[in-house]
Amino acid sequence: MDGFLQIVVMLEKEHIPCELLIDGSFLTEEIEPEDIDFAVVVTPEFYENCTPEQRKLLDWIGDGKTINGSFVLSAKTGSFGRHSR
Repeated sequence: MDGFLQIVVMLEKEHIPCELLIDGSFLTEEIEPEDIDFAVVVTPEFYENCTPEQRKLLDWIGDGKTINGSFVLSAKTGSFGRHSR
């Protein structure tokens, strides 16, 4: 949980307007869940026009391999309002 809270603080520090979608065993009755599955959702307009620092943070969160190496979380999806069909 501490790693996830650090990410929330980073999002706030960079003034990133977003919604957090949280799922996985963290939301179950499991006593000590291993991870938190989450997605950060911003509008396409914000993503396309954000500062380099904001983009770097969003891209880092969207890269599950990188984030799992730094925090014991599962950022399986980093949705920035861009969906391939």
